[in-house]
Amino acid sequence: MQLVKDLLANKDNGWKESIESSILQTSLELAIALHHCEIVELLKNKPNISTDPAKLVQLCFLPTCDDKVYEHPLKDVTTKADVLQATRNWHNSQSCDLNALLQIFCKGSDVDFNLKVLEEIFRKVHTSTKSDGDLVFLCWNEFIICEAFKMLIKVTGSSPNEKIAGFPYLMFSMPNIPLASFLIREGRR
Repeated sequence: MQLVKDLLANKDNGWKESIESSILQTSLELAIALHHCEIVELLKNKPNISTDPAKLVQLCFLPTCDDKVYEHPLKDVTTKADVLQATRNWHNSQSCDLNALLQIFCKGSDVDFNLKVLEEIFRKVHTSTKSDGDLVFLCWNEFIICEAFKMLIKVTGSSPNEKIAGFPYLMFSMPNIPLASFLIREGRR
């Protein structure tokens, strides 16, 4: 956290603007992947860096598969095993908060951006299920994801009866039982 604050405080570091933007963009993406809300909050509105809904969802929802973790974005920055392990340990020791992370991007964003985030999460949940019906995410379970959907539906003013590519949200909620129950219950209202 202090390193990011120092970087932002020292604008006259002699770097070209494109290099600085690249460093800040990479820092933002790593903060999203590590679910570090404080750093995301610091970097989100800096000039020349941004995150589209698909990238945001991709970084928020790093999956596991067959007990192996997908390649972490930190590997793009360093290959030092001790740095990677220290980062994993730090991430595993924190309390990740999906709603807080998404709200950082939702507040101040237009409805279209938030609706795209909602749709991308539906797609991600729908395509990220193990054969036994369990989700394949490290930090988020079906209840946390359901709460995120509730928040995004409220923020977007979207109806639980909406469709993505001609298919109702309910189709994309499977196998998340709390989310399917919420959509059925709210859809009847």
